[in-house]
Amino acid sequence: MKVELSPGERDDLNKIAEEIAKDSPAAAERFVADIERLATTLRRFPDRGTSLEGWRDTRRLLLGKYLILYKVGPAMVDIVRIIHSARDIKTVVAGDERFKSDRQE
Repeated sequence: MKVELSPGERDDLNKIAEEIAKDSPAAAERFVADIERLATTLRRFPDRGTSLEGWRDTRRLLLGKYLILYKVGPAMVDIVRIIHSARDIKTVVAGDERFKSDRQE
């Protein structure tokens, strides 16, 4: 299975890494490496994350202080959001067009 990081999330990942690097460049490098390792494991185990309540095909994994939100399709896993775990997931996801068709009523 293929794993992709949405183009916008590549930018977000870089911004998060830049913020982490202000305190610790080594921690920022570890964070990016951890995201890459997570993507590798999702190739083999795409359903390993917890389902995001109220949304079909959307799962989440916790990586340190960050939640990785991803969608599982028939041939691809798409990492669509990387957000700080203190943020309200439903508020973040509700305003994101990529999740509109995924919403369960």
